[in-house]
Amino acid sequence: MASLSRTSRLWKSSSRASPPDLRFIANRRLTLFLVIIATTNTTPESTRVSVACNTQRDDLSQFGLPVSRGKVARSPAEAAQIVKELGEIGLIPRNTSASKLTSQGGKCALKPQILRGGRAGGVFDNGASVHIVDGPRAAEEMAARMLDHRFGTAGDGLRVDRLFVAEAVEHGDAWHLAMTFDRERCCPVIVASKDGGVDIAKEQLHTVPFSITRGITPEVIQQVSDHLRASPSDAEHLASIIDGLYRVFTAKDATLIEINPLARSPSGGLTCLTTCH
Repeated sequence: MASLSRTSRLWKSSSRASPPDLRFIANRRLTLFLVIIATTNTTPESTRVSVACNTQRDDLSQFGLPVSRGKVARSPAEAAQIVKELGEIGLIPRNTSASKLTSQGGKCALKPQILRGGRAGGVFDNGASVHIVDGPRAAEEMAARMLDHRFGTAGDGLRVDRLFVAEAVEHGDAWHLAMTFDRERCCPVIVASKDGGVDIAKEQLHTVPFSITRGITPEVIQQVSDHLRASPSDAEHLASIIDGLYRVFTAKDATLIEINPLARSPSGGLTCLTTCH
């Protein structure tokens, strides 16, 4: 928690601008106000709560957002079984959408479940990394090289005891979409980029502030759609996804929800492939 003097400075500086969102948070949503103050700490890791990939996916699915299918594996045999199950069309759960994306012949991605970003650029102590496998046998072999090994994106890495096995989907454009708090503006913002992936340059990110009280307005949707150069059909899907993100953001009192990438199919439709909050 920030010191009283630092909290006072934050409040005084925000009072001069009189942002309606901060007054609302202070008067009506004390928990969110405390989150903003807590993030001024010089060691934000002490106050931030990270959520595993499967939990993030479940949260988005619960609010009706299109997500790719996937399950958690704790053993090589379990990883193989999940890949086999994902190849069976009848197991597609409700609120899970391929969004007209085509399953790549049963191919799946094996992702280490660690509470740290940068997985796509990380490696295991035995040289393996995040992998796409093309069947149950390949999944079992690769999972054996990943489970109980250390995966590092920085420092000595973390021991991996779980993998998230997700269907691999064919897609065209890959966008980046996030919702977070801007501490300088003292309001929530949407951050969007036409280029999703591991390394996104700062100048490629477009920030759109919005009101926590008014929610997602047509003007906000239009600004994000314009930056992404979304077609009318994509803009309609994008509006639904942003509205869903807002509902998750407020319901979970989140400080960050990130979809990277938000996959776009050439035939139409959007799907949240990787998420974090």
